[in-house]
Amino acid sequence: MKKFVYTTFYDHGTESTITKVFADIPKAAIDAIAEADGWDGCHWDAPALIYCEQVYDSPYMSDECDQLIRMLGATEYEEEE
Repeated sequence: MKKFVYTTFYDHGTESTITKVFADIPKAAIDAIAEADGWDGCHWDAPALIYCEQVYDSPYMSDECDQLIRMLGATEYEEEE
């Protein structure tokens, strides 16, 4: 079981690279946290989100984010088919 996953993509609308790192926790736990915290569904403050950044004018994440991902041993998120 993975402990951390990340996703990174280039947003052409804002000309920025967005990277998010998530704790890989069960959906039931995410739902319980969301309900307790009154989460409104915004992806910027999702219950499993532990770090996010937006780097403007660059197709790459920051060096700090890359180091965090390596330190956590996070793997790139892949949607299950």
